[in-house]
Amino acid sequence: LNRVKQLAANSKIVSMVKANAYGHGVKDCLAALNASDAFGVACLQEGLEIRQLGFKQSVTLIEGVFSEEEMPIAIEEKFECVIHHQQQFEWLIKHKQAY
Repeated sequence: LNRVKQLAANSKIVSMVKANAYGHGVKDCLAALNASDAFGVACLQEGLEIRQLGFKQSVTLIEGVFSEEEMPIAIEEKFECVIHHQQQFEWLIKHKQAY
């Protein structure tokens, strides 16, 4: 991470920690990557786990949400969501108006 920060000094860094940090153990990896600007995960549950572990960095759901019920939680947690299809966009519009 330090080397990447040196090479891209003016960039924001998103560390991908999906799938239990690719099997390396998310808790230990988060501690090692604490200087990251954000963490990337595959699903809402992984993002919630980051919050439960006490990390405050931005979280990006790279797959977005998988159901309408997940959208208000993602919004409340201020997770960034990648939109892959029209249905995800419609869920966002529907629930964003409530906040």
